[in-house]
Amino acid sequence: MNQYLKNTKDTLSKIMKFLLMTIGMIFLLLGLSQSIRVIFEDELELRSIKKDDEFISNVRIYELAGYKFKIPGAYFDPLRQSRTRKVRALRLEGKMPNLSARKSSPDYHVNNVDPNKIDFSIYKVSPSSSLNPMNEFVTVSDDANSRIVLDNGWIRYKDDGGLRSEAYTYYKDLGAPTASRMRCDHRLTIPNPSCGVKYMLNDELEVNIRFRISREFDWEDIEQKVRSRINEFMINAEVQ
Repeated sequence: MNQYLKNTKDTLSKIMKFLLMTIGMIFLLLGLSQSIRVIFEDELELRSIKKDDEFISNVRIYELAGYKFKIPGAYFDPLRQSRTRKVRALRLEGKMPNLSARKSSPDYHVNNVDPNKIDFSIYKVSPSSSLNPMNEFVTVSDDANSRIVLDNGWIRYKDDGGLRSEAYTYYKDLGAPTASRMRCDHRLTIPNPSCGVKYMLNDELEVNIRFRISREFDWEDIEQKVRSRINEFMINAEVQ
């Protein structure tokens, strides 16, 4: 009888140990699966966003001044991609000739002298902004007497900045929805200086474009590709 009780006690003890070990393993696996799930969810959040129960892979949706944009991550410099849905600005970059998404090579985003690299940004219009590119505006640095109309219809002013800096301001399509302004700075101290373009996407948003000065006279082609690309990104909206 004593031996039977002893054997029963040993058996129950082994069963209890087995159950405890099993429960411990279950909790361990649950904790591990939860950690893995969190890691993958964080990764998925960076690569996609759920909208209307449908995942758009490698695309995130951003909201700027009430407007929504659906943009592939490859158009962002990794250091400039926002982790939040609502943003104050969208800073993008592409590569000519078709303004395709930037290359994934590690040195692409630091190759600032690449003539094919195009930076373009979308901002909310500043209430204090007085330089609307829809209007011709002669700044204090421009020589008003230098105004000429080029053969392609652009209006050009020369900067009166002296020998160290020879800059030009251009206007095109004034009075039309596609009106824009460009400024190119031919500084002798910079191997490959840049041009900056500004136009109004609508009454609330403006677009800035920057590219190498070697593409100065590709302005219209570059701007049209930027306009088309932004139109693709913008949700439920048509822009010029």
